Amino acid sequence: MRTLSSPVASALPLSSQIHAALAARPGSTLDSVIPPQAPDRTTRIVTAAGDPSDPFAPGISVYVHPGTGEVLGQIDDSTTFMRIVRTIHGELMTGVAGDRIVETAACWALILVATGVYLWWRGPARRRRRRGAVGRRTTAGARHRDTGRRARGPRRRRDRR
Repeated sequence: MRTLSSPVASALPLSSQIHAALAARPGSTLDSVIPPQAPDRTTRIVTAAGDPSDPFAPGISVYVHPGTGEVLGQIDDSTTFMRIVRTIHGELMTGVAGDRIVETAACWALILVATGVYLWWRGPARRRRRRGAVGRRTTAGARHRDTGRRARGPRRRRDRR
C-alpha cells in the first residue's frame, strides 16, 4: 500500500487526493495529510472517525495513489503496533488509574535524579574531610549509592586477560 510498482511522473493536487480519501470513508473528517516522500510512494491521508475535537479519536489511514487518485488501501491506526505501545507506555492500559501511576513514577524519577545529583555534587568535599575515617561510611551518599547498587542487581564480572 505504501510503495508503488512504478514512480509517478506527475501527481494530482493534494485536494483531489484528499477528496478521494474522504469519499472512501463517508462520515469521517480530515485529520492529517502525509505527502509522498519519494516518487514511488503513496499519499497517506489520516481521517478521524468520530468526534473531531477528541484528540484520541480512532483514526483510519487511507493510502491514495498520487498519480491516479485511486484508494489503494486503509489501515485502522488503533490496531497498529505503535498505537498499542503508546497506550501501554502512556496509561498502562488501565485508564485514569494507569495514567496516575505513570505520572507518579515519572515525578519520583525526577526527585531521585535531583537528590542523586545533590549528593554527588557534595561528595568530593565530604570525602576530603573524612580521609582518615575507618570502616564503612554511613552517610546519605553511601546509602544512596548502596541502594542504587542493590536495585541494579548482581553485576557480571568480566574475564580480564
